[in-house]
Amino acid sequence: MDRRSFLHLITLAGLYAALPANAWASPLRRRLVLIELKGGNDGLNTLVPYSQAAYYQARSNIAIPANTVLPLSHEWGMHPALTALMPAWTAGDLAWVHGLGYDQPNRSHFRSIDIWETASRANQVLDAGWMTQITRTAAVRPGKDWPDALVLGSRGGPLEGGKLRLLRLTAPATPDLSLLPEQRPVPADHEALRHILAVQGDYQETRQVLQKLYHEKNPYAERLKAFSKKPLDRQLALAADLIVRGAPVPVFKLDLAGFDTHVNQVSRHATLLRQLGDGLAHFREVLMAASQWDNTLVVTYSEFGRRVAENASGGTDHGTASAHIMFGGSVRGGFFGQPPSLTDLVASDLVHTLDFQRWYAAIVSQWFDASTPQAWGAPAFDWLRRAVV
Repeated sequence: MDRRSFLHLITLAGLYAALPANAWASPLRRRLVLIELKGGNDGLNTLVPYSQAAYYQARSNIAIPANTVLPLSHEWGMHPALTALMPAWTAGDLAWVHGLGYDQPNRSHFRSIDIWETASRANQVLDAGWMTQITRTAAVRPGKDWPDALVLGSRGGPLEGGKLRLLRLTAPATPDLSLLPEQRPVPADHEALRHILAVQGDYQETRQVLQKLYHEKNPYAERLKAFSKKPLDRQLALAADLIVRGAPVPVFKLDLAGFDTHVNQVSRHATLLRQLGDGLAHFREVLMAASQWDNTLVVTYSEFGRRVAENASGGTDHGTASAHIMFGGSVRGGFFGQPPSLTDLVASDLVHTLDFQRWYAAIVSQWFDASTPQAWGAPAFDWLRRAVV
């Protein structure tokens, strides 16, 4: 039995150690919210190239009509289901990153998400998520009651397999702390049992600080009621609740499933994007009211994009490159990266223009002030518009 399999709490060195000594002092300096779009989001129907004839020629049945697109420039616009994000775009809080992908793309859900979440190459297998890799050479900072990351969705992904104190919580409107088991005596005359006992102790510390945190009423409780009961909204509501209550957790991992749109994509994709857009808009509103928006960065990712051409079932098949968002009060809004060509294809698919490892390097180096593995390459671009004190 290991720590990952027992109570879902990994008790090793903390992510704090990778950052400056005062990085997570209260109030928290910076936090990252990762949202996995599970199944492979169709980037072309999310960030729509509505001025390009090739887009409409390739998607005669599922393309987003130009007169319904939310224009962001004379070439690009958002799917109309993302209308709730337009105020953030106007305010400069939202950035789109074009052409993210990697060499020798793999179209298997399982393999490609593993590549994205471990920052490996296509011919390389790594056993630790990319967020854990920035902590491996750092000194341990003991005595922390809080986990380094909270997983509110189904998987830890980029946070797994390394030196993070990782806690998984289900995401109701408020967490039922009674579901966290009380500590029970465990014989300590065996190495494995001593290991379990140590994990229990850490778990109870987290349980106690959560109980203390929820002892007082959240002054933003009314704003939290704007979230729906849908899966992503429940996760975002719990994350917002913890953040505005003062939980000093630097990383949250969320997810939204259903993006494997091989069939009947138009309505299914619109429903998913509406959940994403509405949920993120409410999240922003709550954190802005609590003066926590400038020190929060939200990033989406997915295992791959979709093919340029629609299929015969009113959907799209597994593809390669895609666009993703960076969202937060300190983000320099706009576009980053070069859009892939819709006509210069390889195997009928987009050719990525920005390696996702360099994107990770930009996030880690600028947001966390931390060094990154040399294999990731130089940070892709500068995206911060203001310093976070």
